[in-house]
Amino acid sequence: MDDPDWARWLKKKKYHELGERMKKLVADVKWWKRIKAVLKLCAPVMSMLRMVDGPAPCISKVYFNCYQLQEHFSECKAFKPEKMQLVKDIFSDTWEWLHSPLHAAGFLLDPEYHAGWADMQDDPTKYRSSIEELIRGRDIMFQRLTKDADSFAAALMQFGMARLRF
Repeated sequence: MDDPDWARWLKKKKYHELGERMKKLVADVKWWKRIKAVLKLCAPVMSMLRMVDGPAPCISKVYFNCYQLQEHFSECKAFKPEKMQLVKDIFSDTWEWLHSPLHAAGFLLDPEYHAGWADMQDDPTKYRSSIEELIRGRDIMFQRLTKDADSFAAALMQFGMARLRF
């Protein structure tokens, strides 16, 4: 805050109030703790977004990372419970909207996560619920495919044609 340009800017009447507020924020320890908590909350989300935006296949990684994000949000104690519930609700709604049984199948088939399955077998309830989720997902996927096979084929064709245009 000893920068001469900052001091000149701060002396301008229209910026003085804003500059004073900024000085107080930068010096406020509580504010920096809140910033740190927000960054800690958002870092795994940003990491997953970077992964999804990359060139590597990642459908199984999305499934695993979303599972980890749910755990991360549940363990976060830096915010009031009602604020964290809002974050969890937004995340759950988005995951519900985006999730497909293919994510679960990709996770199940990805060799990177086979060790995780072995760990899950030690906890029968976790293992059973994961297998049940995969079976439900498989059934939903097959129902969608068989119920609406023509529109599914048309969508695949349209997707393929769109890819050819690039």
